[in-house]
Amino acid sequence: MKARVNQRFPDVMTVLTDHLTTNPDDDVCMIVNEDNVVKLIYVQTWHMKEVFNKFPEVLLVHGTYSINNSGMPLYSFLAEDGHGQWQIVGMMLLAGEDSNQIKCMIDIFSESNPAMSCTHTVITDKDFTEIAAIEAVLLHAKLQQCTFHCIKAEQKKLVHCLSQLMTKCI
Repeated sequence: MKARVNQRFPDVMTVLTDHLTTNPDDDVCMIVNEDNVVKLIYVQTWHMKEVFNKFPEVLLVHGTYSINNSGMPLYSFLAEDGHGQWQIVGMMLLAGEDSNQIKCMIDIFSESNPAMSCTHTVITDKDFTEIAAIEAVLLHAKLQQCTFHCIKAEQKKLVHCLSQLMTKCI
């Protein structure tokens, strides 16, 4: 079965082209460098666009570590719907996480979503590169750090300080 899939879709460009053929209302963007290496892949289905258009006020930007088989960090854009549930409204794979790539990612999402002008708050984790890039691109939105990530970072600092204190006392 895997061999049949690999024959039909030998590369990512074929997969994305096939997806757009069968889903013409979706947004798909792929950026490659001069060596034909994928730097960024953006996917937003028509349903994701529809949800974001209805609920653009708060946007959560969440990045994962490079835990997928492509070794690329996956970024998810989420919006809170009318039931208080977070819905994925866009996804992007990046070749890296430097400031220029994060800015490019935010620019692409903004250009694909005119409702972004109605976004008042962007929630992100404690990654300072991500924070700086978002602040540089989304001048109209307030940035808020995710409470979970802030508490986790403070707990880590507290444990480190306590272990140093205990070492000095012994």
